[in-house]
Amino acid sequence: MSRFSVNQSFATRSADDFKPASVDRSQEGHVEVADNNEVTITLPQQQGSKGVVYKGPKKPAVKECVLIYDPQTRSLVLERITSQIQVKQTRYKQLLSKQCI
Repeated sequence: MSRFSVNQSFATRSADDFKPASVDRSQEGHVEVADNNEVTITLPQQQGSKGVVYKGPKKPAVKECVLIYDPQTRSLVLERITSQIQVKQTRYKQLLSKQCI
């Protein structure tokens, strides 16, 4: 399943290969882009734990566009995609270091 979210300054597309059932869909997630273009996406969990974390690099996109349809105005807008982010689910470093002790 793919989902688009559109903002005044950008459009994103996400393909959901796997989404844990424990993700709290009523709360907002957090996206952080570091200076080295490393992206971290954190989604809150229902049980009150720290959440589900996805990490991956931000890379330039070549010749990719998205066609956005606005049903209210019945108009189409073609937007160029300038970068792509491919993330994978990771575990918290704190949890891994505690398990190694």
